Amino acid sequence: MSYSGYPTPDTDPNQEFINVCIAIPSSVGDVFYQVLLGQISEMANDYYWKQDGTMTPEECAFLWSQTLALTPADLTECLTMTCEDVADCIENDVAVQNALQTYLESKGYGSAEGTPLSPSVYNSNEPLLDGSLIAGCDNNNLFGGVTQLVDLMNTMLEDFFEYVEGLTEGAERWGAVLEAIPITNILAIDDLIQFADQLIENIGQSYTAEYTATLRDEFRCDLFCLVKDTCELDFQAWADYFMDLLGQSITENAFDNTIAWFTGGNFSNEEIVYAGHAIICQVFAYGSKFFGFDMVWFGKVVTAAMNDPDSDWTILCDECPDFQTAEWDFTVTDGGFIQNNGSFPRGAYSSGIGWITEYNGNEGLIIQLALPANFQLKSLSFDWTKNTAQNWTLQAYLRDNPNSGTGQVFLFNTSSTALANCTYGTLGTETHRDYLLLAFSGGTVATMEGIIDKCRIEYMGDTPLLVTSTGGGVVCP
Repeated sequence: MSYSGYPTPDTDPNQEFINVCIAIPSSVGDVFYQVLLGQISEMANDYYWKQDGTMTPEECAFLWSQTLALTPADLTECLTMTCEDVADCIENDVAVQNALQTYLESKGYGSAEGTPLSPSVYNSNEPLLDGSLIAGCDNNNLFGGVTQLVDLMNTMLEDFFEYVEGLTEGAERWGAVLEAIPITNILAIDDLIQFADQLIENIGQSYTAEYTATLRDEFRCDLFCLVKDTCELDFQAWADYFMDLLGQSITENAFDNTIAWFTGGNFSNEEIVYAGHAIICQVFAYGSKFFGFDMVWFGKVVTAAMNDPDSDWTILCDECPDFQTAEWDFTVTDGGFIQNNGSFPRGAYSSGIGWITEYNGNEGLIIQLALPANFQLKSLSFDWTKNTAQNWTLQAYLRDNPNSGTGQVFLFNTSSTALANCTYGTLGTETHRDYLLLAFSGGTVATMEGIIDKCRIEYMGDTPLLVTSTGGGVVCP
């Protein structure tokens, strides 16, 4: 066979070899493959080429001779790229990882933009169990609904953990979390990875072993006590119950802060179960879904379960705590509270007005009250007024040492913009500390900004001194 010669190209200053995958027919004895090598060997002869570019025929022939080192295995590897190969690139190739992150952020995933600053469902306090929809609501109906609530939460978690159990690659896990919890698409990539690892590995691997029949009955009885007097359960009380088991609160907590709390937690034993339930509460609080469930459907199923009465509460549950209520009217008395001045005055009591905050730096009024030894607080609300231009943060918390936050329990720590003229907080489990503290903080204008004029509590044990009245509700009007 004679050749007139193929024109040579110009010399490439960055000379390298590139892989070009081609498909050839299979044949007995690799005949077609040998034919291909024969064609390549022709290009490895200088007579195959004629000078046209700066590269000589000899140089072209030499370069093509290098391809003769290819074997059938080389060609097969070139032709095949498995899902495992793709996963390996995502896991270990920095360039691929950077390209993925750039792409995801361009689509709004992982950018952390639009992170909710407050939980929408929590603030609107959606009904979860509504006894008014069921004729003849009684304790058996309520316990049936509460049982469905507890079992639904456990089922959601177990189904999710079973779904992700076989996923070992990071990309698979992240995708599973994004699919199961859509709101996580607003997280930065690093935060999503840490969240997925905490939820799947640290919580998921031990959840089933820690969720016992005894714990299930404890949940059922505790929630039953929350609903038996009113025949209803709202989202706030339900979420607060599970969050309080871990000493946490949902109120006015930005979603990225919620995720930071969860991923940074070192949970063990029953805390693993509490954390799993708490993250469902957090996800629902922002109006998102968990594994296909949303708040509206969840509430309907729980309420419908009240049609399936369950009398097991008479056997399983101890008598529900008998709470008392009391109120301080600070226009009448200082209530026995004293200022917690720290290193400077922060406010004063004024008869006929109440406790008045005084701006000093970024701090405001802090007052404290010593509590009876057997006093256990369940919930608290206080009324306040403020300068409309001011955005005070309102706080109520329990401490053993009024000047130390070690072991403190918050009832709320929220912006005053959340609820007009009143702030309310509840604890899932009645709690004792030696002191109750109420506080304004975060002011910016050096004028009289805020006044606390009433405080109401729900509690067990002895009544604190100097309360103005007892009885009545604690929820703000």
